Order: sequence, then structure tokens, then C-alpha cells
Amino acid sequence: KTVAATFTSGGTVTFQEGVSSYVGTVDTHIRLLGPTTSYGTSATLEWDSEDGSAGQASSKYALLRFDNIFGSGTGQIPVGSTITSATLQYVVSNLTANSPSNVNEVLVDWTEATTYSTFGSIAGVQAEDYGTLVTTAPGTLAQTYPIDVISSLSTWSGNPTSNRGWIIRPAGTDGVQIASSDNTTV
Repeated sequence: KTVAATFTSGGTVTFQEGVSSYVGTVDTHIRLLGPTTSYGTSATLEWDSEDGSAGQASSKYALLRFDNIFGSGTGQIPVGSTITSATLQYVVSNLTANSPSNVNEVLVDWTEATTYSTFGSIAGVQAEDYGTLVTTAPGTLAQTYPIDVISSLSTWSGNPTSNRGWIIRPAGTDGVQIASSDNTTV
């Protein structure tokens, strides 16, 4: 996963775990079928609305955040910058994915140790845990996808502490897998 932003006062910056000394990616997925299990060290991020036996409605959600991307340091986006473009890029690794899913900003604090039972004030993913739709995340083929996240980075530029990342909420019955920040391949 990579997030790239272009801003009016200084060009373009790219953040990818393990590249150019960046180590601020926080990611995990949470599962109804593993409500107390942490997947923060898993090599993949996954989202699926049919997790488990065929036809069983049981959701899996991906959580993703890039920390320390705003500030006055080298390679950071200056706080308050006008963002002119921002793209989140990811590579789908499974061959059977079939649906674009919803990407929303997260409104609650979370860590890589967060589980389905500990996400938000009520176990599971509730409407008050995420904001309005940012975009959709395609996942129909094993390929690289860029999605537009300018609205999120523009908001976070004005208030970096509001960056709680994104949640990818499944919209289809066939899951999607992408490499996590713990994957051995950068």
C-alpha cells in the first residue's frame, strides 16, 4: 500500500512502509468469526462480507492508516497545505475478488491490536464508527488499484490529529486480500 499526495507548497510526497525510511503504516483487519483475535501482524489485509462457510454472512473489515505524514519534517506534508491530489494505491493478491467496497474515514481510535470486539464503543462496526463515503475500493482482479483519497488528506492536513485512517467495508460476497505492512514484500 502506498499513499501519495501532491500539495501546492512543495510538490509530491509518497509514503510506503519500508521505503525511504517510512515506518508509519498501521493496518489490520477485524472479523466477526474471530471477534477477540488481533490480526495486526498478519501478512494480508482482508475485507469480505461472506467470511467462512459459503453463504454465511459474516463480515471482515480492513483498517488502514498512515501515521506521521503531516508535520514540518523532511518528507512530510506541511500542516495546513492545500492538497491538490492524493491517491491510495494497493495491489490485490487474490484471484477471486469480485466487488468494489466502500472506503470511509474511521471516526474512532484503533491500533493494530484492535479486534472486532474492541472496535468502537459497541462490538463490531457500527455507523457511528465511520464517516461518510470517501470512495470505493475496486478488487475485481489481481492487479494494482489507485483510489482517490484527496478528501481525506485535505481534511487531515488542516487537523492531523483527526487522521484515524480508513475502514474498507465489504460490499460483495467474495473477499479481497492485499499485502499488509507486515508482508515480507515491500
